[in-house]
Amino acid sequence: MNFLKSVALVGTIFLAGLSVSSQAAMIGVDNNFEDNGLTVLEYRSDGSIWEWLDLSVTNGISYNSLVADLNDDGRLNNSSSLLTTNSGALNDVLSLTPDLSSGWSTVANSDLAGLFGTFFGLTLAGDEQVTIGNGSSDLTEQFILAFGDTVHEASEDSGAIIFDINPNLPNIGETRGFTNNAVGNRGRFSSPFVLDGQTSFQISDNVTDILSFTGTNTAQFANATVGTWLVREVATIPTPSMLSLFALSFAALCIRRKKWFK
Repeated sequence: MNFLKSVALVGTIFLAGLSVSSQAAMIGVDNNFEDNGLTVLEYRSDGSIWEWLDLSVTNGISYNSLVADLNDDGRLNNSSSLLTTNSGALNDVLSLTPDLSSGWSTVANSDLAGLFGTFFGLTLAGDEQVTIGNGSSDLTEQFILAFGDTVHEASEDSGAIIFDINPNLPNIGETRGFTNNAVGNRGRFSSPFVLDGQTSFQISDNVTDILSFTGTNTAQFANATVGTWLVREVATIPTPSMLSLFALSFAALCIRRKKWFK
């Protein structure tokens, strides 16, 4: 095997590893979202990568106070005690690592229309309510688990208990959050949501799932089941595992090349 063939082999091994790594946690109708726990990466068609913060971090915090906190020092950290919320929700914010507390921006309904549309394979205007399958929709459950179940998180933050009439079913709940679209002149803002058909009081999973831009909530007050959609654009950075794979491949190539030139 000559040197050029070895280079090609190492490249193939590296790309194969990259492919396996990138597919490990991919979700959505076209597998272009990566669930990383507190954040979800969206690999967009224009080549950019957007990172979305899990709404379980911001649910129960008033929209106005959250925006004030971000504007204070560019971080979601309650640095000036501006957040209006309960102690459970506040702890979620204070638990963020420094790298997860900065760079976030609120979004418009049009941004969410792109997010929802790409995830579910729909064309959306950002002002409608549509059904997205029946209660067995795996995509609905994927979405809510990835972006944050604000209903169940609300019960955890407040210490309340949700009694599930049929615990054998995947009772997911909903993902609901504020955008920066004001609605009317009474301090209400749009709060789009994705709702799983099977809720805690239903014995079967046969209720239609809903995706909606018609919800609104008052921005001044904290609502336990409503978060705020936050996003930031990130660069493509190789994961530690991929860097290790590349380093090992390169080391093997160097050893082989050294043997050839002895």
